[in-house]
Amino acid sequence: MLYFAMAVGLAHVTLGLAMGIVSALRKHTKKEALVKLLNIVFIFLIVALIITFIGFFPELLTRPLIILILILCPLLLFSGGLLAPLELLKNIGNIISYARIMAIGLTSVLLANVANQLSGLTGDIILGLIVGGIIHLLGIIIGVFSSSIHSLRLHYVEFFDKFIDLGGRQYRPFSSNQKKEEKADVSQAESEQQEQHAPSR
Repeated sequence: MLYFAMAVGLAHVTLGLAMGIVSALRKHTKKEALVKLLNIVFIFLIVALIITFIGFFPELLTRPLIILILILCPLLLFSGGLLAPLELLKNIGNIISYARIMAIGLTSVLLANVANQLSGLTGDIILGLIVGGIIHLLGIIIGVFSSSIHSLRLHYVEFFDKFIDLGGRQYRPFSSNQKKEEKADVSQAESEQQEQHAPSR
């Protein structure tokens, strides 16, 4: 179950970084796209190295993987600066945080097991049904709310920050100046497009 949770985290974070590459290329920030691409490469290299240590991959791959990681380290520092390794560690931590999926599932199973054991220890059918029903109901409530809250957190914290840039303007639907601001934004965007497509002299 832990491997499954880590696999989901790896796929989710990698998808976010890939969308971040697309977003960076659209903004014409090639260095940012390169940093995100290197993060993906580093993550897969580290995962392959861990799998090699566990024993699923041959041990012959250990030295080439380490050499490749050491070769790519200067490129990561050159493209992303001194904060690039911290960003890589943050992405790895984001993947590890998906272990909470396993923790939620394990908690529900253990709580259900405790409910069954306590209801059997009461020695009375009616009392056992009441005790077991209360604990099972508590487990269902925890399972529903915890999985929803943690899923939203994983999306907003571990996934969205890979490609979404906060910005824009304040949304004021009932403001008298809303239409004027929208027209000004449209005219500004059109003028920028005309400047981009204008032939250089």
